Amino acid sequence: MAARTVSFIRNVVSAKEIPYLLCFLLSIQKVSGQKVNLHKSSVTFSRNISSDDAAAITNLLGVAESTLEDRYLGLPTHIARSKQATFQFIEDKLVSRLHQWKSKALSLAAKEILLKSVANVLPNYAMLSFRIPSTSCRRLNGHVARFWWAQQDRDEGMKWASWRSLCRPKIHGGLGFRDFDGNNIALLAKQAWRILHSPDCALAVLYKAKYFPQTSFLQAVQGARPSWAWQGVLLGRDLLLQGLRWLVGSGTQIHITNDCWLPTTPPSCPKLLPHAVLPSTQVSSLIDHSNGSWKMELLQSLFDAATVKVILMIPLPQLPMADKCIWHYEPSGEYSVKTGYHVAASEFVRNLSTTPIIFDSRAWKALWALSVPPKLRFFLWRLIKGFLPVRDVLRDKELIEEDDSEGLLCPVCS
Repeated sequence: MAARTVSFIRNVVSAKEIPYLLCFLLSIQKVSGQKVNLHKSSVTFSRNISSDDAAAITNLLGVAESTLEDRYLGLPTHIARSKQATFQFIEDKLVSRLHQWKSKALSLAAKEILLKSVANVLPNYAMLSFRIPSTSCRRLNGHVARFWWAQQDRDEGMKWASWRSLCRPKIHGGLGFRDFDGNNIALLAKQAWRILHSPDCALAVLYKAKYFPQTSFLQAVQGARPSWAWQGVLLGRDLLLQGLRWLVGSGTQIHITNDCWLPTTPPSCPKLLPHAVLPSTQVSSLIDHSNGSWKMELLQSLFDAATVKVILMIPLPQLPMADKCIWHYEPSGEYSVKTGYHVAASEFVRNLSTTPIIFDSRAWKALWALSVPPKLRFFLWRLIKGFLPVRDVLRDKELIEEDDSEGLLCPVCS
C-alpha cells in the first residue's frame, strides 16, 4: 500500500547526509508496513539551503521540491504572506459551481437547497483547519448573494435585502443561510474543543509542545512567530470560551470567581457580596460532601439571593465525579458546529431589536410549516418582507417616478 508523505528537511548541509534520511524512510516502511510513494512525495527546504544543495538533494531522493501552490489532501502546504492568494482556490471553486447553476432555470426553493447543501459547505474542509481571511469570506458571501438574487436571463438582480438579513434564522424572517466568516470560526472552535478534550491526540501534543508546554490550553497565548493554523485555533478557542461551562463534580478544579460554572445564558461566574470572604477559592468548599448538598448558610453569606437561587439549581452528583468542561448550548454537553455558529452569529439576532418587527417567530414558523408548494411559501415570504416589485414598493425605493407609476402596474391591485 502506497503512503503519501511530505518530508521537511532542515539543517541539511550537504547531500552526504541524504543516505541517513533514506535509511530513516526505510525504517518507517518496515515499521508501518507501507511503502513511501516518491511520486506523491515532496520536499520542503528552509531558506538556509542553497539552490545547488536543494537540487542535489531532490535528485538523490527522487522527489520534487514543493512549491507555494502545492496542496496536500486538499489543503495548502505553504501559507504565503498573502493569505487571500493562498486560499483563492476556495473562491475559484465556488464561482465555478455557481456559474454552472446559473445556466439552469432554478426556483428560489431550488436555489436555497443548492446554496445550503453545496455552496455553504464547500469551504468547510479548509475552514476546519485554517482561518480564511475576512476579506475572502466577504467575497464568498457576495458571490452567493448575487446568485440568490440573480434573474435567469441576467447575472444581476434586484437586491431586496442584505446578506446579513438572509443569514438570520427562518423564525426571525431570514432564510437561515450561513455567513462564511462565522461558519469558519465555528469550525475552528471544533478543533479547539478537540484539543481541550483529547489532549493525547497528535494535534494536541504537537501544539502543547510548541506553544503551551508549561500551561493549559485555555491559558495558552499566541507566542512568537505563531503558525497561521495556531492563530486560527486560538480564534476558535475565543468562541469556545463564550459557551464553555464547568460541570460541577467534586468542585476541586473550579475556581469560584474566575471560572464560569453557573448555568446561565451565557455561562457566568458568581460575584461576591461586598466584604464577603471566601473560605477557599475552590467550589468544593461550598459543598457539604457528607450529604451531597450545597452549604446554604455559606452561600447566603457570599452571594446575593439571585445567585444563590441559580447555584441551588445545580445538581450535585451522588457518586464521586471529576469536574469537566462542557458546551453550555448543547444538552449533551458536546460542542457542535451548529450551536457554535449560532453563538458566533449572535450579533445578527441582537440587531433584530433595531429593525421593525412585522412578524413574530411563531408566525414565521407557521409560514414555513405550511403544506403548500415551496414556491408559494417563498412568495408569501417575499410578500411579507416587502420584496415584491409592486408599485408602492418601487416608489418607496425611488425606482420609479411618481408620474410614471400609474402606467406601469395595475392601480387596483398594485
